[in-house]
Formats: sequence, structure tokens, C-alpha cells
Amino acid sequence: MKSYEQIAEAMYRAWVKERESREVVLGRYLAWSALSDDGKAAWIAAAKQAAAELALVH
Repeated sequence: MKSYEQIAEAMYRAWVKERESREVVLGRYLAWSALSDDGKAAWIAAAKQAAAELALVH
């Protein structure tokens, strides 16, 4: 079973991949490990909400 942090990291990596494919990036996006604690907390909160929403799909 994955932790919310692992799910959040996967979501972040998917977001970065999508952003990089759609625009010219002047710099690189930060690696997950380089995000601030607040930045990680925001992605973890999003992962928790996504899991809650998915639980409602039937």
C-alpha cells in the first residue's frame, strides 16, 4: 500500500511532466526532494483529497 506522500510525489511528477510537455521552460522544475515542507504538505493534502474523491466513485 502506498502512503499519501508517495501518491503526492507521483502526482507532482506527473504535473511536472505535463507542464514541461506544454510549454517552454526557462528553468527546470524542482525535484520532489527539493520542495519546501509547505510545498510538500500542499501536494499531500491534494493526494488525500483525491483519494477521498476516488472513494466516492462507483
